[in-house]
Amino acid sequence: MENAVIFLITSGSGRFMCPGPGAFQCTFTGLVFVMTREAEVLYRTVLWPDGLLESAGKTPAGMLFNIKCSEGAISQLHLPHCETKEALCFNRFLSVAHITDDDGMSILEPMRIIDTHVSVNVPHLSAFGLVWDTIRSFFHKKLTLKGQVLLFLRPPSGVPPILDVLLLQENIPLSE
Repeated sequence: MENAVIFLITSGSGRFMCPGPGAFQCTFTGLVFVMTREAEVLYRTVLWPDGLLESAGKTPAGMLFNIKCSEGAISQLHLPHCETKEALCFNRFLSVAHITDDDGMSILEPMRIIDTHVSVNVPHLSAFGLVWDTIRSFFHKKLTLKGQVLLFLRPPSGVPPILDVLLLQENIPLSE
């Protein structure tokens, strides 16, 4: 797997040019893009829509990424997760939300779940994020996540102030 060169546009946004087919990992977010051809990829973190997950019996398990690229250039996404090995025994509770402006939300079953990432085929681009079944909380209340928490207070621009909380996986150095 190759590391993509990331040019941060603004906080939580990335842009890079994939030189051709292959798998490329963002050194900042841990996202992996499996490319079918050369293409420019733009992505940013966005807020989860209010109420959409709750009505589907899901809760966020990570950041929501809005991804833009030429159609068909990305065949798979590997979304980073912070689950422990014990929690992965119950991986049927972990899936990927695919949120579009037109169709709302669909839930994609993972192709594969490994210690660091959840892999899905990409039907078409929009917003993707990891979700847990709400029922998971009843079975896993004592399971922990691997990682480190980063807190960022946004510059004052309105009321109330916004605090961003970022959970980095255990295998990503803080310097990155």
